[in-house]
Amino acid sequence: MGGGTNECGRWIFGVLGALALFAAGPAMAVGPGSAAPETPPARIGNIWNAIPHQPAQGDVSSAEQGVGIAPNSSQNQRIDRELDELNRELLQREHSDPAIAPALKP
Repeated sequence: MGGGTNECGRWIFGVLGALALFAAGPAMAVGPGSAAPETPPARIGNIWNAIPHQPAQGDVSSAEQGVGIAPNSSQNQRIDRELDELNRELLQREHSDPAIAPALKP
């Protein structure tokens, strides 16, 4: 009978040891002296180093004018015509191809 009691005691100590390691796991993972960083990460979503990654159109236009590379009016008209043509082409595809445009429910 003494052997059974000894095995039971080892089993209980094993379970208690596993529980102690499990409970201390998160504290051990962080480690002493390694607190969370105080500075935010360099990139959060669309903002890198506290600056929006995609600038607004006004920012782009003023920056282009500042360095002398802003498109002139004829270039702007050509760009607008090209965008209008692409828009018409996409709308035509949408209306003609049922795979692109799912049927609308009444």
